[in-house]
Amino acid sequence: MTGERDEESTAEDNSFGRLLALSDGIFAIAMTLLALELHLPDLGRHVSDSDLRHALGDQWRSYLAFVVSFFVVANYWVSHRRALRHVTTLTSAITRRTFWVLLLVAAVPFPASVLANYGGEPSSLAFYAAFNLAAGGALLSVMAAVPRTPVIDGERARLLADGAVFALCIPAAYALEGNAPFLLLLLAVSGRAAPYLGRRLRGVPAHEQ
Repeated sequence: MTGERDEESTAEDNSFGRLLALSDGIFAIAMTLLALELHLPDLGRHVSDSDLRHALGDQWRSYLAFVVSFFVVANYWVSHRRALRHVTTLTSAITRRTFWVLLLVAAVPFPASVLANYGGEPSSLAFYAAFNLAAGGALLSVMAAVPRTPVIDGERARLLADGAVFALCIPAAYALEGNAPFLLLLLAVSGRAAPYLGRRLRGVPAHEQ
């Protein structure tokens, strides 16, 4: 009986390691594919320095989409890794919910490409924001299946704060039109608000924060 339990434990450990390896690989590939939207300007053979500067400047939406998406996916990886760090037994719920996360992460280059190429259209930002709301929700579902700890609460708070930015981007995309993509830079600020939100999620009284 002891030998059977040892074999089952080893099998679970191997399955967990394979899930982490699969996850790391998909996150890495998604982050790499984002760079495909960084195109070399087609200016012909005779180009002036001024033409080059203007051509590079005209691609600012591609740069914004790449930088924001790279760090968004990186944050997803950190949150997922920290969540699974507290798992002692790999359940079917964790595995199933992780696959939903990986499905969305693998597809992040697509909405990033839409934003890079059609960032002047309101629906491009709305689509990008809605997609990342779904990805964040999938990660929150994984965290709901693991033991609750202060670290998990902190990651939940960060995802909720980032989700608030993405939710704001949807109506703002139509109200601000071409300048709306700059709202994504608020993601750099939302992370700073996350610790406060995390303490609220843990029920820490305001006078102790």
